Formats: sequence, C-alpha cells, structure tokens
Amino acid sequence: MNNGSTQLYIPRFIEKKLEDSIEKELITMLVGARQVGKSTLLERLKNQVKEDKEPQNTHGGMVFKKRVFFYTLDDLSLRTALKKDITFLEKDIQLALGVSLRDVKERVFIFIDEIQKFSPLLDWIKQIYDVNGKHVKFVLTGSSVSGFKEKMVETLAGRVEYVYLYPINYAELLNYRKKVSIGWLLPLLQNIAPTPTNKDAVEQILEQINHKKENEKPLKEKIDELLQQVYLVLRENQREVTAVFWEALFYGGLPRIFQVPLQQRVEIIRNYVSVYLEKEIGFIARNLDLELFGLSLSAFAEQSGDLLNIQKVSKDVGVARPSLYRYLDLLENTFLIKRLYPYLRTSDKSATKSVVMYYLDSGLVNVLSHVDSISDLARDHFALLRASRGLVLNMLLSIFEFLPNPPRITYWADYNDHRVDFVFDWHNVTFGFIFEPHKMDARKFDTTLSKFVELVKNNQIVLITPRVNLPEEGLAYKVESFSVKNKEVIRVDIPLPVLV
Repeated sequence: MNNGSTQLYIPRFIEKKLEDSIEKELITMLVGARQVGKSTLLERLKNQVKEDKEPQNTHGGMVFKKRVFFYTLDDLSLRTALKKDITFLEKDIQLALGVSLRDVKERVFIFIDEIQKFSPLLDWIKQIYDVNGKHVKFVLTGSSVSGFKEKMVETLAGRVEYVYLYPINYAELLNYRKKVSIGWLLPLLQNIAPTPTNKDAVEQILEQINHKKENEKPLKEKIDELLQQVYLVLRENQREVTAVFWEALFYGGLPRIFQVPLQQRVEIIRNYVSVYLEKEIGFIARNLDLELFGLSLSAFAEQSGDLLNIQKVSKDVGVARPSLYRYLDLLENTFLIKRLYPYLRTSDKSATKSVVMYYLDSGLVNVLSHVDSISDLARDHFALLRASRGLVLNMLLSIFEFLPNPPRITYWADYNDHRVDFVFDWHNVTFGFIFEPHKMDARKFDTTLSKFVELVKNNQIVLITPRVNLPEEGLAYKVESFSVKNKEVIRVDIPLPVLV
C-alpha cells in the first residue's frame, strides 16, 4: 500500500474525519492497535495533502514545492539521531524549507508515525505548535498509550484531536465487497442529536428542554424508514451479504488478512499475536514474562463478553491477580481489548459491579479461543456469541467516532442472570442490546426488559435484539413499539448482517 504498491486497500470510513481534521489548527493524533492500518492511512493522507493541499508559494524569491514531511519512529536510526539531538527533525525540515518552522508563514505538514516509540519528541512538538501552530500541522500515529498517555496529557493538553482507528468492520468490508455504502444506526443517532438552527437562543433552549423539534417524526417511524432503505439494498444480494458477514465474523478485520486467500488467514492472525508480543509488548514492558502474558491472552479470550472472573484466569494461567490486572491494562492501552463497566444507578442495588472485557477483533478472539474454522464457529454457541458481541462493539465504537461527545458504552446485569449486553444514553433516548433473546424463555426476557426499563432515566428506549442468521434464513427484521412502566420501548429484532 505504501510507495506505489498495488496491494488491496479497503477504504475506511474514518478517512473523512481525518480529512476534516487536517484543516483544523490542532495536532491530529491517529491511534489504534498494531497493524489496523494507521501507517497506510497516514501515507494516503500525506499523498492527498501533497496532491491537493500543497501550495506552491514564493518566499524570499524561491518557490517551495515541498512542504510535506514524513517520518517513522519505527526507524531505529531516526530514534538514535533524535537521542543525540532532539531538534534533528527541525533541522532536517529547515534545511528543506530554507526557513525555520517557527517563522514559516505557509502551511507545513509534518507526519510522524509511531510517536510512542520516542515520547521525548512531544516536548519539541509542543514548542513548535505553541509558537506557530497556525502554520505547522502535525499528524501523529500511535499504537500504544501504555506509559505514554500521561505524557501526552501533560505535554499536549488542549492541543490534540484524537482519531481512533479500529479493525476493519463488517460495514466497511461490505462496502468494499458489494460497493454499497449503507447504514441506519449512525444516521439515526445523528438525527436524534440536536442540530444547529437559525432560531434564536430562547427557542433553541426550550426545544432542547422539551426534547422535541418541530415536525419531528416519531422515533419508531425514523427507525422503520432507515431500516427499510438498508433492507432493500441488502436483500438483492442476500447470499453474498450473508457470506461477507460470516467472513467478518470469523476472520475479523486486520487489514493484512485480506491480502491472502481464506485458507492462509488463520495463520496470519496467529503470526500477528507473535509479532504483537515481541514488538509491541516487548517494547513497552521489557521486564514482562512474554510467555505468561501470551498464555493469558487465550484465557482472557475465553471470557470475552462475560463478567470477568479474574480468579479463574489466575488459576488457569498460574499468574497472580495483580499481574493479570497489569496485563489487562497493557491489552487495553494497546487497543486490543475494551473494558465495559456497569450502567449504575444509585437505586439499583441488585446490579453486578464486575467488569466485562471484549476483544475488539472477532478474528483474534476466535483464534485465541481455538475456533479454527467458520463451521466450528457456526456450531459453537458460546464462540458465536463472543465473536458477535465483539463485532458489534467494534462497529459501535467506529460509529461513535463521527458523533460529537460520543456516549459511553456500558452494560447492565443483575445477580439473577438478567443482562443487557450494551447500554448507552444518547440525548433523550437509551439504547440497549440483548444478544440472546431466543435463548431466554418469554418470562425471563420480559423480566429482563422490565428491570432494565425501570432502571433507565429516559422515557424512550430502543432495544436492539441481534441474531445470527444463515443464508437460507433471510434478512427480515421486525420493529415494534410498546409501553413498559409508562415508557416507550421500540424493539428492533434484526439479523446481524442488517445491523450496519
């Protein structure tokens, strides 16, 4: 993909946010797990800036055609040069421009890959930004915030826009395979959010207090309308759409796997784990026992999506609990997992207080939990549930990148095994996801719903109940509205291939 390579490239939805970020007078920081495509996006963005943005301006009688600079801190020789002289980059750029970065009057773009490999460079970036952030645009990437996050916050507070890149999600893969750009959940969330208007401040405030806009459609009608648009597109290619979904569910979204035939992909994922241990964890935690850490990856994978039982992992792996908590921090700080915390209300005494951990790439969790084929996945209910939940969480986090002040994803469960897998509040609506309604008897489902509805503060609740489907089962969905405890519940019973 770099340097004119003809390798396959799957477009990422986040590209639009990156392009918008380029125009801002802030430092852009693209973060995500190792090998999810950050360097590729950085290279593409750099090339786009060179082609479309780069001015050819005159300064001091000379025409400068090169105002775009790219450095990777994976390069040991560059890190060595920076250790000797922290201003090495500044001198290199000044040599090319013929003018100091602190004095340049035209836009200069500096792309730095893997910034976490040399955190002292942040101090230099801060100095340049504070002196001439109007004209010098930094775009950085990082695959780890372990031991680095505090430095970022301390040094660049208020100067950075973070952009999170997750593994390729099902919607992106579908868009690439079938050339269809569809989706209903993001447009729904954007529709629910207050939109800028020309009304005076009084009218806007009153409108927000009443949670209502003029000529606003009922929520169920919005959902029906958006889902119908998606369904009409997908049903034309039902078998292919279902196949793409299962491809995403089993193999996950690490970009490298799409470069090789299906039969080679599991081995690529296994190799990813080895590289992750040696080059990522080995770099940021040099005194760690990588063998024990590697064993813990599989033990945690078995619990992905469940209430975390750290005592069981400790027993299975033979590692003390404090070390396992450190492992979890490392996994989350390198963006392989996401920990969800309970949706707590002070009145809810029966709710569990445990943490739920998810691997964000379904292919990774499948391989780590020894699911070796799509047929194995289809036959294993617990593996299917692990992968499905992780796939949807990855999708939600990707969607939230396009929302101002994105909501926090939590879960709710009580000690009687009633559970809502994902919960988030978005303005005046609470969203909940239950992945196993078909595994519950009607009484348990009704009890789960009743307890959950009583807990939430909003009077409108969208309850999404996803289900895995086989090609012959179709893509039909159902939306119904009913009242529970004087609150409106809109249940969306939907095949996972339509949940985009």
